[in-house]
Amino acid sequence: MLSMRHQCIFVRVSKAASTSVQDAFKADTRPGDGGYFDIKHHTLDWYRANYPDHFPHFYKFTFVRNPWDRIYSQYRFQRHVMIHKLPEMFAFAQCSFRDWLLQCADAYAVPNRFLFGVDRAIFGRHLTNQLDWVTLDGEIAVDFIGRFEHLDADFAKVCEALGAPLALPKHNVTPSSNDYRDAYDDETRALVAQWHARDIAHFGYTF
Repeated sequence: MLSMRHQCIFVRVSKAASTSVQDAFKADTRPGDGGYFDIKHHTLDWYRANYPDHFPHFYKFTFVRNPWDRIYSQYRFQRHVMIHKLPEMFAFAQCSFRDWLLQCADAYAVPNRFLFGVDRAIFGRHLTNQLDWVTLDGEIAVDFIGRFEHLDADFAKVCEALGAPLALPKHNVTPSSNDYRDAYDDETRALVAQWHARDIAHFGYTF
């Protein structure tokens, strides 16, 4: 997301309230303001390449989430929401969380393998370290990193920095009554820890 009105760039890490945060800014955008609001998730490097005139002086921020919680949320979102948009993912809808994670891991080992009828790039994009989204030339290059776990308080910090008292809607909340920890066993817990070792080390997340 890029808001011309508020002169900011929001790197939309998936399943970290990205739609809600973007919609808060989009709702405050007037006709003629311009900007970029899309469902696609882009890295900070993409904004640097596509908006070179705005990138240096726009306020840049993102939100991150506990990797174990985020990956489980990604699974539930794709299973309960994306299945209606991609009927070829019917096989995925029959998968347990454990099977899904293990099949994702297997797919990475084989170049160009599709996963549940979908180009595996979609899974790679949503399962990567969150730090990779906001790192340029080996350094974190955003002004603020908020946490999903402190969403309201950290969103208020963004609004304060921009002088923009925005209301935060809640979107794409996948229904579940289960704590994410109940979905893991030792093997899948270790798999996510391996995939997200950088996030866990940097942000201090624990299971």
